Amino acid sequence: MTTEAGLISFIGAAAGVILLYVLMFIGQPLITARNGLYVPISAPGLKDQIIISTLILSGFLAGAVPAYRAYRYSVGDSLGGGL
Repeated sequence: MTTEAGLISFIGAAAGVILLYVLMFIGQPLITARNGLYVPISAPGLKDQIIISTLILSGFLAGAVPAYRAYRYSVGDSLGGGL
C-alpha cells in the first residue's frame, strides 16, 4: 500500500509539472501579446524541487499508516467484532 500511495503521489506530481509547462508554453505568447509582460520559462528551481519531493514523500507516509495497521491486525480481528 505504501508503494501504491507513493506511486500515485509521484504520478500526480509529474502530471502537475507537465501540465504547468504545457500551459506556460501556450500562455506565454498570449500574455506577452496582450500585456507586454514576458514570463520566462525555466526548469524548476531548488525550492520547487524540495516542495515536490516533500509532497511525494508525504504520499508515501500517508500510505504507510494504513499499511502498518493492516500488517499489525488480522482480518479476523477487524471483522469478528470480538467474537
